[in-house]
Amino acid sequence: MSVCCLQMNKRTLFLIGAPILALVLVVALLFAVSGSAQQSPAHPDDTSAALDATLLSAPSTTVKPAQPATPTAALLTLAPAAPADTPAADADLVVLVDGKALRTERLAFVQAVDQVMSALVGSEPATPAQLIDQMINHALVAQQMTAAELSDPAAAAEAATRLETLLSADDKATADLTRALEDAGIDPSQFEDYFAELLAVDAFARQAATAEGSELEAYIGDLQTAARISYGPAGALALEPAVSAAQTSVATPTASPAVQTPAPTLEAQSSSPADAPPAIPRGVVAGLLAPDFTLDTLGEETQTTFDDLLGRPTVLSFWTTWCPYCLRQTPILVAAAERYTDDLHFVGVDVAEDADAVAAYVAEHAIPYPVLLDRQSQAATAYAVNGFPTTYFLDATGTIVAQHIGALSEEELTQYVEQLLTPRS
Repeated sequence: MSVCCLQMNKRTLFLIGAPILALVLVVALLFAVSGSAQQSPAHPDDTSAALDATLLSAPSTTVKPAQPATPTAALLTLAPAAPADTPAADADLVVLVDGKALRTERLAFVQAVDQVMSALVGSEPATPAQLIDQMINHALVAQQMTAAELSDPAAAAEAATRLETLLSADDKATADLTRALEDAGIDPSQFEDYFAELLAVDAFARQAATAEGSELEAYIGDLQTAARISYGPAGALALEPAVSAAQTSVATPTASPAVQTPAPTLEAQSSSPADAPPAIPRGVVAGLLAPDFTLDTLGEETQTTFDDLLGRPTVLSFWTTWCPYCLRQTPILVAAAERYTDDLHFVGVDVAEDADAVAAYVAEHAIPYPVLLDRQSQAATAYAVNGFPTTYFLDATGTIVAQHIGALSEEELTQYVEQLLTPRS
């Protein structure tokens, strides 16, 4: 899995306090499953100092779930290797939130806490994708708290009381939690700081939403829409198992909230003859007919429709000009488009950007294939685009063969193209 850029919206929401969900934590700050992308301005690289304070001093490179009994050890031993060509500075990067890096040490801490809490009360731990989404929204709200210069000196005392209440609801005591944290190699004082953070972030988000006269979910969605969020190599690796699960399961395509959402929409085709085989439903996973669209074509007065792609396999890539990993992928797509010009359609879909900026980018990089303008992110929404770049591989009938989130390498693209060009039985 390569690096990808992410920009989130507010389609489907979950609790941000994932590490404490095993205790039915009242911290109900919602985090959104990534969806369509919208253009957003750059923002200052600021974040809460308290956010950094929770990072473990020893780095970890894991992104896979740990076993509840020994979460820290498993986090260290199950770490996937970053691609060989990944710059050293990016190797442990999980996600950038408006330029602020959240790295594997942060994910390791959050995941280790989640494993401890889940084991303590016998519940299912959160997935890495859920934890990453929680981290993103935590950081977004923390940035707002920093900008508001808000602090709550009573937060630590309140957190201790709330924690005791929550533990007692499961017939557990603070001593039980302390032992579990120490067995996992987690400093209890770090956990206390983190728990207080969750409470403070949740309280601020709710107050801010009320002040704006909006629901909490709308407030979080607005923060996400206004942010620029991009996955690093470690974050992309964390999502890889969920992408694979979604690719191989048409019946249950929502295996991970950070990868596939919503479930495929079935579109009845009543015009089919009664004796015709059942129509393939539309959706966003392999085996389903890709969603329909009609988009303006850059530099032309015409529009391109989904039906225009039929007849040849298609490489359909969603991207933006501000995404550094789209830039990394562009020359690879350009070279492939020239190499397979007689065999495949290559089509780019720019999401929610000004046409002039897109035209300048296309000219600078000599992109030979059509570029479509998804001005209102409607196609990105229909295709459940969670990250930039996201590329779909469609056969000649418009059926999805595969999806790739992140920058494609030359080798990866070649494998996908060969899959498209190989006759299927």
